[in-house]
Amino acid sequence: MNESRRQPSTLPTARELVAGDEATAESLADLDRRARDNRRRFAQRQPKRAADVVADIVQRRGYARQRTAAAWEQAWKDAAGDYWRQFTRAAKVQRGVLEVIVANSLVAQELGFEKERLLASVRAAAPQLCLRDIRFRTGLLE
Repeated sequence: MNESRRQPSTLPTARELVAGDEATAESLADLDRRARDNRRRFAQRQPKRAADVVADIVQRRGYARQRTAAAWEQAWKDAAGDYWRQFTRAAKVQRGVLEVIVANSLVAQELGFEKERLLASVRAAAPQLCLRDIRFRTGLLE
């Protein structure tokens, strides 16, 4: 029975095969080192959680921004009232500042006088926006 046991492999290593050629030995050692690094790196990877993948897609496609845009547009419409709604349009929120497009400079000036009231009203309607200020800009209402 002892005869059926296999003898340990006595195959030469890469260094022994190319003992005379140092450049080849170094490149083989470098290849071996990179292969070990790659195995280690890929072994450490974990699958991504589905929630993280969905959050990444929502962020890349801008779906969250679209929902937020609808929220602040509605908040502005509620704050502006029926009269000013026909002359204004909420454009964007950037760094806590709501930009409102107005029909002309007269409307911008009139709304400037009511800025504090409008700001308080928008803050009450949409507290998740964290609004600091409102800016009025003349432009096309579309």
